[in-house]
Amino acid sequence: MCLAQAKCLCYLSSMRNLSAVWVLCLLLPAARLLGQEVPRVQVHLAPSVETALGAWRADYANFGLAKIRVDVSLFDRSYLFAEYGARFGGGVRNTNQILDFLLNEDGFIIGNGGSPAMVRLEGRGSNFALGYGNRFWMNKGHSFAWELAPAMLSHKIWFNNSGGVPMLSKPLVYGLDRLRRGIGLQSGLRYSYFDPYGAINFSLALRGGLVQTHYVRGVYYGGNPPSAKAQWDGFIGLEASWYLPLGGKTSSSAKSPSDQPKVRYYQ
Repeated sequence: MCLAQAKCLCYLSSMRNLSAVWVLCLLLPAARLLGQEVPRVQVHLAPSVETALGAWRADYANFGLAKIRVDVSLFDRSYLFAEYGARFGGGVRNTNQILDFLLNEDGFIIGNGGSPAMVRLEGRGSNFALGYGNRFWMNKGHSFAWELAPAMLSHKIWFNNSGGVPMLSKPLVYGLDRLRRGIGLQSGLRYSYFDPYGAINFSLALRGGLVQTHYVRGVYYGGNPPSAKAQWDGFIGLEASWYLPLGGKTSSSAKSPSDQPKVRYYQ
């Protein structure tokens, strides 16, 4: 065996050892649940911001989401969640072909009344996910969790116009909005704080996902049509939420009152 091969084997062995240490560091905190109480149901109001990754970044950059979410604790550590978010984007890229299609020979977009109309293109969409989460560290109202969920994502161009442009009325606008829809996976890391007095309950999350989307409309008027092939659309973002605890609490390994030592005080 040459010296280069020996160094390579030594490197691979050290990387395996580092991986084992990393997994052990993740599993050890999971074994220490210090009598944490967890609300059985949490209803979240969760605004978030996301950056588009992958193919759809050619058309959109950043999005804001207004989201509602419900967590249901199965046990002290594990929970199921369902969430729906409406996506809003401030601007759309690659719109010259669409605008050229709407302009007349004099360079104006004409509304129903025959006068020039104003048109603004914005990104819109939605996100729905149904998944599982596991709290791997909990202590005195604080917790960290990882989450995994299948997700359904859609995105399109929304035309904000004044003057009632004929080509932007339904169903004609369907040939311009570039609607895509698909199913994929999303995951996240979430920090949560549960206030024992029930007032300040919040969570912060780092989220990301990857979805394979397809062009839905099948017809396009604005020049080069969107690709009919499936494309990979990803996202990464930050979420901050306030939640309302409902349905009582579930506790972990805390002793029941009957197991606690009885102490008597005398005067």
